[in-house]
Amino acid sequence: MILNLQSTLNPRWPDWDGARDWQWHGTMTSTVAAGNGFLSHGLYSGLAHEAELVLIQVRDSRGHISSASIHRALEWILKHSPELRIRIVSLSVSGEPVSPLAGNAVDEAVSALVEAGISVVAAVGNDGQRNLLPPATAPLALTVGGIDDKNTFSDEEIALWHSNYGTASNDVPKPDLVAPSIWVAAPLLPNTSVAHEAKELFVRREHKDPNVHGPHRRIEANHSPLSARGGNQFCGADCGQRNCLHARS
Repeated sequence: MILNLQSTLNPRWPDWDGARDWQWHGTMTSTVAAGNGFLSHGLYSGLAHEAELVLIQVRDSRGHISSASIHRALEWILKHSPELRIRIVSLSVSGEPVSPLAGNAVDEAVSALVEAGISVVAAVGNDGQRNLLPPATAPLALTVGGIDDKNTFSDEEIALWHSNYGTASNDVPKPDLVAPSIWVAAPLLPNTSVAHEAKELFVRREHKDPNVHGPHRRIEANHSPLSARGGNQFCGADCGQRNCLHARS
């Protein structure tokens, strides 16, 4: 979860900088939105690179993301939004199936934020199924699905991403809009399985592995100005971690 606000808070929860596999997703989404592109001199900066953020960890004490933990986070935002001047909430998490869907606690919390003047954006999920979970089911959330633009500027190349879809709790079709979901400059946390996978991909590419083709070849062209930098700097979206690996997600 990321928030546009006027004050930056430092993480305080245990192991917040532990570079665990499960921490990569939150780092990736926040950096795509608001990274300053430090390693690439701004080339791979986020669209909202001047925004200030506070990161909220919604995992519960057992390490799970649940509807209850999402609801608790949204209520915290509503309570502290006046002092923090929160303007936008971006949710890339989902809760559990709920019945009846109408009036569920997460959707109601989203409604309360919108009524307080805060825009709420929610991801639909990546299973490619007719299956939406809160907060993507919230009628007042701007629910976002994905497309694959094949890393080109050609409209003819655009294809749908395997996003979920369905209806909100008031039966309105979702998602509300779609946006690029792949070939986006994003960070990789060192020593995670995703980082190791990216390193292997780049090694295979350098050895001209025939199984690394298509859009992956376009990565080479996109990263050629940075290849001389060496070390672990793959692309340059700044996630705030030292020696962070970067590639295209």
